[in-house]
Amino acid sequence: MMTRKKRDEWCAALRSGKYKQGKKRLRRKNHDGPDTFCCLGVYCDINDPSKWNYNENDREYYYEGKVGTLPVSLWDYTKSSTMEFFEWNDSEGKTFPEIADLIEQNIPIVDIDTSLKGNE
Repeated sequence: MMTRKKRDEWCAALRSGKYKQGKKRLRRKNHDGPDTFCCLGVYCDINDPSKWNYNENDREYYYEGKVGTLPVSLWDYTKSSTMEFFEWNDSEGKTFPEIADLIEQNIPIVDIDTSLKGNE
């Protein structure tokens, strides 16, 4: 499950037009224009953009220093759904706004009760 705040941030980023959609990589260097992202790469970027590393030798971006690494928070929230994201983005060719709609429809959310803060 994912918090409503994180889900809404992700969906807003997918709909923002800020990210150019790509396939097969979380993020790909584009020397002729903006870098491309898959929908999971957008999540990585909004999660912590400082964790991207570009390796000149491989001409590849790595998140948290490894190929194909996703933030732990994404694995925790989506578990078995992660493969669906790859399919929506890469195989089915869904647009980022379409993927945002699917995320809102299919990713369970948990609302954290902030009224309990300070009573621990």
